[in-house]
Amino acid sequence: GDIVRIKVFGTVVDSNSSDTLTPILKFGGSAIATGAALDVDDNDIVYAWADVHVTATGSSGTMTAISEIRTDALGATVVIGQTALSSMDTTGTLQIVLNVDWSAAHADNEFRIDAASVELV
Repeated sequence: GDIVRIKVFGTVVDSNSSDTLTPILKFGGSAIATGAALDVDDNDIVYAWADVHVTATGSSGTMTAISEIRTDALGATVVIGQTALSSMDTTGTLQIVLNVDWSAAHADNEFRIDAASVELV
């Protein structure tokens, strides 16, 4: 019956030409929210929020995540999703990660996590 509440935001520090950035919020190695691929500019913001509802604990725990990713990039988007998670081992560490996948590798593609919080509610 626990809920893990996740909030994280970051800023595009530097972007290269028309490379796109796709934000992906992961919980325990599973993607629970994937944003749209956007042509971001320097100083654009990515914000992710999720509530992960724990329905069973143990080595094969189950959960349901409701999540949202918002951006202020040109053509700003909001992506809302629901993800069922199974075989999640709640007896160990479950990592929370905000990945940003760039469409092309370039030294100028830089993203910074500015703040993150995780609460058990």
